[in-house]
Amino acid sequence: MNKFRHLVLIGLLSLFVAACSSGGRSTMTPDEYLLHNVSAWNGATEYINRWLGGEQGEAFTRSLQERKNMKQYAGPLGHARAELAQVLVQVQTFPPPEDAVALRDMTASYLKTADSIYERMQKIAALPDGFSDEQVAPLGASLSAWARIWKPK
Repeated sequence: MNKFRHLVLIGLLSLFVAACSSGGRSTMTPDEYLLHNVSAWNGATEYINRWLGGEQGEAFTRSLQERKNMKQYAGPLGHARAELAQVLVQVQTFPPPEDAVALRDMTASYLKTADSIYERMQKIAALPDGFSDEQVAPLGASLSAWARIWKPK
């Protein structure tokens, strides 16, 4: 979580530096814009990897298999979604350079996909202890598909 916050702060700092160094212009240079988007993308990737395959993901999976204590993840997942929403706003704050519209759109789409993963995990975390297969199956199936696509390291 702290590393993700640092990456968010770096993104905010890059936004601030871009604004301060812009000489009054309302757009970033292509280099500034690329740095900002790469920072947002990498921050989201690193953090979601923790939830899908890292320590947090392993703990989440254990609780899921035991069918209990899922509620402990609701708060951290909500916080992750809130931070991700801030990053998405940052990505969409400045208009992109003409040749970076596709980059902005892909970054925004990527961040929205990460949010969908968190949202699904939040729904699982809201399940009561002893939940049934029928309750978790539709939620778990999409998470499994995302985990295969995302391939956390």
